[in-house]
Amino acid sequence: AILEESEALVNRLSEQARQDAIRYAAADLAEAEARLGERRRLLAQFRDENRIVDPQADIEGQMGLLNALQSELVQTLVERDMLLTYAKPDDQRVAQANRRVDAVSARIEAERANLGLAGESRAMASLLGRYEELRTDLEFAAGAYTQALAGHAAAQAEARRKARYLAAHVAPTLPETAIYPRRAMLAALTSLALLLAWGIGLVLCYNIRDAR
Repeated sequence: AILEESEALVNRLSEQARQDAIRYAAADLAEAEARLGERRRLLAQFRDENRIVDPQADIEGQMGLLNALQSELVQTLVERDMLLTYAKPDDQRVAQANRRVDAVSARIEAERANLGLAGESRAMASLLGRYEELRTDLEFAAGAYTQALAGHAAAQAEARRKARYLAAHVAPTLPETAIYPRRAMLAALTSLALLLAWGIGLVLCYNIRDAR
């Protein structure tokens, strides 16, 4: 009965420890999963509200366009200057070149404004900053989720590894009768010793009396 109760107690404690470890790991995993879902939702909301997928890619595209416009402006200015070497300022061709210079310059200013590079406009720069913040949060949440997932799997594996049960290698038996000391033999030997001592004492008493 004692062995069975001890075995049951150890099994209950072991099972409780395993369940606690798995429950804590599952709670961490659920929290990390919820945080990851929230970060994904915020990033999707940002893209939907601003109708943009990757501001960085858009900026790179706009920078490429801006560089192309600046090159076009330089070429247009050179062509106008060459035209002025032989045409009068009121020439129709010069006026057309001036209009082209103004149009390219206006387009450049518009692109610079979109990039937050001119005036008080910070639209694209602000969007890029918010996007980077959301993307960093998402990457952090994804890393935390990966760690929590690995922790949950490790907790389950550790729980299985620690599943131990108390088992008796040899079944208990009743104690055997002791061989030594044997009480009957001990009593007989004690009685014999007392009898011999009494006999020896009696003989000594007779000898002493006869000697007198």
